[in-house]
Amino acid sequence: MSGPKVAITGGSGRFGRFVVDEFQDAYDVTVIDKAPTDRPVRSVVADVLDLPAMSEAFQGHDAVVHLAGIDSGVKASEHDYFETNVQGTWNVLAAAEAAGVRKAVVCASIAAYGLEAVEPRRVPDYLPFDEEHPLRPDVAYDLSKQVCETVSKSFARRGRMSVVCLRPAWIIFPDRVADFDARAREADGGGPLPAGHRPPPPHRAYVRPDDAARCFRLALERGVGAYDVFNVGASDTMSRAPTLAFMEKVFGRPIPPKDPTVFVRDPRAAAFGNARARSVLGWEPTGNWDAFVRQTASTGL
Repeated sequence: MSGPKVAITGGSGRFGRFVVDEFQDAYDVTVIDKAPTDRPVRSVVADVLDLPAMSEAFQGHDAVVHLAGIDSGVKASEHDYFETNVQGTWNVLAAAEAAGVRKAVVCASIAAYGLEAVEPRRVPDYLPFDEEHPLRPDVAYDLSKQVCETVSKSFARRGRMSVVCLRPAWIIFPDRVADFDARAREADGGGPLPAGHRPPPPHRAYVRPDDAARCFRLALERGVGAYDVFNVGASDTMSRAPTLAFMEKVFGRPIPPKDPTVFVRDPRAAAFGNARARSVLGWEPTGNWDAFVRQTASTGL
């Protein structure tokens, strides 16, 4: 494949496959992962904790998309979350810089806000919470994602490589839509969840994997300066309840809207603001939660 050479770490993962599919038609893609890729692109089997391997793998590439890490859905020790996510990000950016790569896009996370289901709850200052909202992580995974942003900004500050960090909301894969829809309905009903049912994320924020993958491509293609960070989430929530109402229920007090007109226009507007990604990157999420539920039901997933 001709085109700019892009290395994608973590490209063999579940979300990584969507990103590879988004890039492979217009770019010369190399997947760098601990497991070989099943996509028809170049594959390098390597661990992001292996700095020499990263240095070798990035030679000759124009850009790097960094997805590799331990996701919050994977059971791991706090040490492993922090080491893999933080040291892995430092290794990737250091190796990319040394190889002459000019641009990197790093997968950060909504988790950096520290608004997950951890007691005591970290209540948002306002809604929708945007890129200016303070980050208050208090568990290892969430903290690792905040530190990854700090590492990314430090490399951009050197002036040899621009770095964009994207903060996806919960990436909901098609075969999990029905489960998350049921959990949100149960939680919105007011009663206790059935035994063994995990609650939905407190903010009910989500993003489709194909939408998130498209945002990674746009972040690479658009000129946004030496460093920037963008929230990446759908414009609505997975809840049928009005956003201000369920957020008050979840967090125990009313949360002031930063822009009240957002929730006047759409009472189910996302608690997780995506305005900057839409205006700066030209990114638009596909449809809404109800359409996603119908689509996945109709395909049998």
